[in-house]
Amino acid sequence: MTTNTSYGSWANHVRYGGGTLTVHAYVEASLGNWPGINVDAVANDFRDAINTALPDSVQLCGDEFYGPHFSDGFDGYPLRDGGLDIGAVIESVDFWEIVAKYDNIDR
Repeated sequence: MTTNTSYGSWANHVRYGGGTLTVHAYVEASLGNWPGINVDAVANDFRDAINTALPDSVQLCGDEFYGPHFSDGFDGYPLRDGGLDIGAVIESVDFWEIVAKYDNIDR
């Protein structure tokens, strides 16, 4: 039986979030006053993309990461200090590509 544990909150892993505590706050801070963007939709898609980029045994639930208490490793994923480097996984997701899907501004 696998026992899961917390791998820490969003704030513990995001490296360039300006001190944001949640995924939604990160999206808001990154977008600033960008007109015509559905922040909720971007945040949901960003969260989904992060979960897709994480190993199957690790998930972002709300603003907390959970995964197996004991792991044989995460082959093919970035590692840091002997564990999964969640910050690197977050950075591997193209946030601005997600934003571009919701940019409804006429140019």
